[in-house]
Amino acid sequence: MNDMNGLPAQAGALLPGGLLAPSLAEGAQLVLLSGYTAGEPAGPVRVVLDQRGARVVLVLASYETVAWELDVRPGTELVAVVASAYRAVAVTGHGAAPAYRLALPCAPTPDSAAYQDLMQILQTRLGRSRPDTFRGYVRLPEQVAIASCGSAAGASAQPQPRVQQKVHAQYDARHYMLRGRRQSGRVDQGQQVMLDESIRIALLACAHA
Repeated sequence: MNDMNGLPAQAGALLPGGLLAPSLAEGAQLVLLSGYTAGEPAGPVRVVLDQRGARVVLVLASYETVAWELDVRPGTELVAVVASAYRAVAVTGHGAAPAYRLALPCAPTPDSAAYQDLMQILQTRLGRSRPDTFRGYVRLPEQVAIASCGSAAGASAQPQPRVQQKVHAQYDARHYMLRGRRQSGRVDQGQQVMLDESIRIALLACAHA
């Protein structure tokens, strides 16, 4: 059953973002997923978290209403969820992990002013100036897999409608970050891929590890 906003009625109320503190993210992976809208109005987006042996703080930022459905795989410790939307938002599947609502800009690409503003807010609230994993979209797919190397999330995920993407690999001192972008121009590192971009990104990360 859905509420008047078209969101799942079983979704609980989110805690105020003012309760967030940097201590919450200490020793945790910061995963940031941002998109303007779901594939359907107020539609669901399934997020598969398969980061075995890791503690994860998940940040979900959208503009339109999104019903986030989390699938946290065994071995992944979800510390907290931070959700943001200009309109209504709902999060289910986070178990005992607290879920907070915080006003954040929607940032589909990491080279935008909105992304810089978003990270400034997360620096203040969580003490983190950059995410460990970032996924940015204009239109969110039905499913996004955030998987570590050797996990089974990619194998179990359902294929999504084909989209053409350019995946850019950028190495920093800690790990590889792969960004899926829709843009024209030459690709210095990476390749055009077809099929589910979230699974492809996870596979590319394993190949470079």
